[in-house]
Amino acid sequence: MEEVKLDLSGKNIVIIGGFGGIGFETCKLLIQKGVANLMILHKTWNESASKELRSIDAAGVCQYMEFDLTCGLEKTRQVFAQIMEKFGSIDVLINGAGICDEQDFSIIIAVNFTGTINTTLVAYDLMDKSRGGKGGVVVNISSVAALTPFPVLPVYSATKGGILNFTRALAVGESSEVFFFCDLEICTTYVDVLNLCLVTCLIHG
Repeated sequence: MEEVKLDLSGKNIVIIGGFGGIGFETCKLLIQKGVANLMILHKTWNESASKELRSIDAAGVCQYMEFDLTCGLEKTRQVFAQIMEKFGSIDVLINGAGICDEQDFSIIIAVNFTGTINTTLVAYDLMDKSRGGKGGVVVNISSVAALTPFPVLPVYSATKGGILNFTRALAVGESSEVFFFCDLEICTTYVDVLNLCLVTCLIHG
C-alpha cells in the first residue's frame, strides 16, 4: 500500500496559548511543517518565546494578536473576523490556553471553559461549509483531570471535564466537514497535537 504523506503546507492555523508549554512547542513544529500562516493568540506578549520562533521562521508565517479568553463571545467574534480578513480562511484552531489557579474559580471557568467554548463555536461558524466555509479542524486541549478529577483542583477538573464532553458532543454531531478533537494534555506531547492537526489534509486538501 502506498504511504499517505500528510502535511500542513498552505494551511492557516490559529493557536490560542501559543507562547507557553505544549502550545509553544506545537508552534515550533507547525512553522517547520510549512504552514501558510500561524496566528498566535495570547493574553500577553512574550519576547523570549517570540524571538525563538522568529529564529526558525524563515518564511515569516508567524503572527501575533493580543487576545484575552475572558473577553466574551462578541469580542471573540471580532478577533476572529480580523483573522479572516488577514488569512481568508482558518483551517485549524488549537485551543491550548488554560489555568489552574483555584484562588479565583470564576477566572478558571472563564478561561478553561467559557472562553474555549466561545472560540470553538466562532471557529465552527467560520469553517462550516453550509455557511460558506471550507471545513476545518478544532483541537481542544483538555487534561487527564477530565477523566480522573484532581481532589486538590476541583474547579480545574470540572472545567476540563466540561471541555472534554463539549468536544465529544460536537464530534458526534459534526457536519459540513468541521471535525473536533479533544486531547488530554498531561499525557499528550506537542507531537500528538500536531498529528491531530494533520487530519486537516484529509479533509480539504
